[in-house]
Amino acid sequence: TTTTTTTTTTTVSVIVEIPESNTPFIASFVLNWYDESAPYYYKRTDEKIEQLNEYHSQEGNERILSITDSDGNEILNNVNIFFGTESDVLNKGVGHYITSASPSMYKGNVAIAGYSKDEGYTPFENLHKVVAGSKIRWTEVPSGFYWEYTISKTFITSNSDTSVFETVISDSDADATITLITEDIYDPSNILVLNGYLTDGNETH
Repeated sequence: TTTTTTTTTTTVSVIVEIPESNTPFIASFVLNWYDESAPYYYKRTDEKIEQLNEYHSQEGNERILSITDSDGNEILNNVNIFFGTESDVLNKGVGHYITSASPSMYKGNVAIAGYSKDEGYTPFENLHKVVAGSKIRWTEVPSGFYWEYTISKTFITSNSDTSVFETVISDSDADATITLITEDIYDPSNILVLNGYLTDGNETH
């Protein structure tokens, strides 16, 4: 007698609910980073930011960024600085992260983003040539005030590494720093980061 046994396999689909991320970043790329949980140093509405950017785009009202190497050779000249790091902002200048410090505070981290490749406007395309000892200058055209930072280090990290923003505001002038961020021109999964310390300025504080 031959007995045939039939085995039935039942596939059970298990739906695992993934909890919402607690990350405060509304964009995955550090270049367009925005931290809703960070304190605003200056509380401004989107409308106010738009008005300020319109003002700073007018001749004579600019905020400009320049970079020279340790020998005084120009690497970046008179690029407009605007508020925010949305793509429409970065396609006309460099963007000042609105939850980072301002140079006039003389403390905290001033963070700036700019494109270096694959966009219509790439002011940071030569940022990979900047080395320690180079100078970054932020100038307010209407007043003539400027703040100059000396680059202390440059490094490559993941384009999701938001630790590059972790600077605590304190009462020490020694903590006045700047961070420039752009795409790594060789690897789109990375970003290039430059850090510097405030070493000169002509505003009385």
